[in-house]
Amino acid sequence: MGVLRAFLHSMTAVSMIIFCIEQAPVKAENITGSPSGIPVPLVEREGDVSSIQKMPLYDWKDEDYQFFSSFMTAEYPTTAEYAAEVEGFTRQTDVRGSKGCVDRRCRCCCGPKFYVAPIIGPSFGTFTNESLPSSTESLFTAGGAVGIDLHPQHSGWRFDFEARYRDPIGNMATVSGVPVSVRAEQLWSTLVNVYRDVALTNSMDLYFSGGIGAGGYQTHYTGSNTITNTDVVGGRDVGSFAWQLGTGVAWEISRRMTFDVGYRFFEIGGDTTQLTTLQSGVIQSTNNIASAFSASEVLFSLRIYEPFQKWW
Repeated sequence: MGVLRAFLHSMTAVSMIIFCIEQAPVKAENITGSPSGIPVPLVEREGDVSSIQKMPLYDWKDEDYQFFSSFMTAEYPTTAEYAAEVEGFTRQTDVRGSKGCVDRRCRCCCGPKFYVAPIIGPSFGTFTNESLPSSTESLFTAGGAVGIDLHPQHSGWRFDFEARYRDPIGNMATVSGVPVSVRAEQLWSTLVNVYRDVALTNSMDLYFSGGIGAGGYQTHYTGSNTITNTDVVGGRDVGSFAWQLGTGVAWEISRRMTFDVGYRFFEIGGDTTQLTTLQSGVIQSTNNIASAFSASEVLFSLRIYEPFQKWW
């Protein structure tokens, strides 16, 4: 748990640093104004502008663009003739037309976006055992995901690969008159998830998710009765099919960071573990106990888009 806490503290610190860098202004290079107020590269301002080509118009939000000199290749003429040529032409779209876009929600051809996302949250887990009482506990879960957003500029599909760890869970039961500790430890899961995002506002999405993969845990059954000199032991590594269904909301903090809160129902199919009863060291009986794990989870994650690109 110490290593896990250190990891979470590190991820929090990194996220805060990235957020601060993210909010820093981007400096425009080699840009100057034109008489119409439209940014134009200096090289174009000083030379012949007769060969400048018209650029397509996009419906961008005011807060969704930054200046990039590589995009500053055209100047829109603001004549009445040009306005008549282009349907829906306005001075506002005229200005936006010569700006480069780096925001994930712009309406230009941004293409798919790669992202990473640390994940933490409470997991309200249930560990079931055949013929034994179920264990129900509130656990801590943490992990991360790497994914791709196919339509980052509007409602669309996302896919990611996720890995997570959960706290141990267990309780006490009685087997053959012996008090037995029943536990599942090292709960893990790896899932491939698909998400459908639905835009609610310019900065908030509703999403639905589903995923399949693998999960597992270690079972431990141990107990003894000193009066009858009876022991009960058993345990094994369990690995099985895992799946999840969920929904949530996501809030776009900035052009490359999105915070989301979601609910999931998660389940690991489980398997059987052999339980052995011994008296004075002699095997008296063996039983196969089927176990499974399921949980209702509330997850908090921070999606960081294109984390390996420059942030300033």
